[in-house]
Amino acid sequence: MLGGLCFGQSVNTNAGTNFWFGYTETTDGVSASYVVYITTLKPTTGTVSIPGFAWSSTFTATPGITTRIVLPPPDVVVTSFNGPVNQAVNVVAGSNVSVFAAIEFSERSDNTCIYPVSALGNQYYVMDYTLCQSFSNFMVIAQGCKDSVEIIPSQTISVGGNHAANVPYTEVLQPGQVLLVQSNSDLTGSMVRSLNHAETGVIAGANWNCVYCNGTANPFYEELTPVNTWGENYVFVPTPQAQDQCRVLSEQNGTIVTFSTSGGPNTVTLNAGQYYDTTVNYASPVFINGTSPIEVGRFLRTGSCNNYYINNPTGSGRG
Repeated sequence: MLGGLCFGQSVNTNAGTNFWFGYTETTDGVSASYVVYITTLKPTTGTVSIPGFAWSSTFTATPGITTRIVLPPPDVVVTSFNGPVNQAVNVVAGSNVSVFAAIEFSERSDNTCIYPVSALGNQYYVMDYTLCQSFSNFMVIAQGCKDSVEIIPSQTISVGGNHAANVPYTEVLQPGQVLLVQSNSDLTGSMVRSLNHAETGVIAGANWNCVYCNGTANPFYEELTPVNTWGENYVFVPTPQAQDQCRVLSEQNGTIVTFSTSGGPNTVTLNAGQYYDTTVNYASPVFINGTSPIEVGRFLRTGSCNNYYINNPTGSGRG
């Protein structure tokens, strides 16, 4: 297990040699498969480990072939919710690889791109989505070093301690630890920042979720991008033959967000941590502009309220 302090400049790439992450709660618990997928542009070797449980597995990555490693569920499924736990996963490679993590069970699954330490930052706003009987949650991951983080939850926290909405509190994570934070309400707009100015990882999720209406459901699981990587201009390309929910989240007060569509512009003003939802049909892309940095998320609608075909919902990306 690594020690010390982590500092650095984030780099906009998903390829690297050192990754730390964890798995948010899913309704399937230890019955699900928790999988790591590794790809590379040139041959390399490395190790996937869970330092807190002394579990590890070596791998050989080959260009054009996806390496699949299944983790032991009891080692990564968080069951203690009172504070940080030793359940972080670490991937180390001899040269650059890309890492993806997945939660798989029967017809239900979700996955995320995992960012290397070099691509992370020290401040995040959480983007999530919760409906049905879902818990909204996010996970903070220490990147191999001790990290003190300040959290300002947008809703009252029921898991990961008991904390009131909009009241800052601090947690200290040791190397190899993760902290799962959970609420019965949507935690979008919660703020997480490292008081050490260290690279920190944050993954958002929901254990069993619908989008826009009740019906078919899936777990949600997505690593977030730090605010220093957010942009002001986006092109939202709709899912073919489907309906998406577009969610826009603001970093600063007084941000004017403009949605330009074939039907004309639509404008909304957001403060820091506030978000706006709109439906995007598959017919044409939407151009989104903010007067200050924003994050844009895509959520595929639940099948029973998707006018084009029946499909399980998914949180397919934030950026």
